[in-house]
Amino acid sequence: MCTCIMVAFFVIYEIGLSFFYKWAKENNQEMIVWIVLGSKAVKILLGVMWIVLVALLTDEPVVAFTLSTLLVLLLTIIYETVFFLKYGKKGNRNENEQL
Repeated sequence: MCTCIMVAFFVIYEIGLSFFYKWAKENNQEMIVWIVLGSKAVKILLGVMWIVLVALLTDEPVVAFTLSTLLVLLLTIIYETVFFLKYGKKGNRNENEQL
């Protein structure tokens, strides 16, 4: 149950972050690198806080929950990295076409 809540939270977090990416792309492209790095740091901190809260407040098996949480965090960070690399390549291609 707790894993489902965590996954739903991170999906909502990613959707909000995608709107923030779009805003930064339109207004201040230099800020995108800091947004990506900051979002990964916040995601890791939220994941650790989530693990600690679940371990302290529920009777769920801590090892299984910790492993599933770390797997979800790892998958979302890999997804963000691939997305950022594709975005960076696309941005470089657009800059070369404009020159």
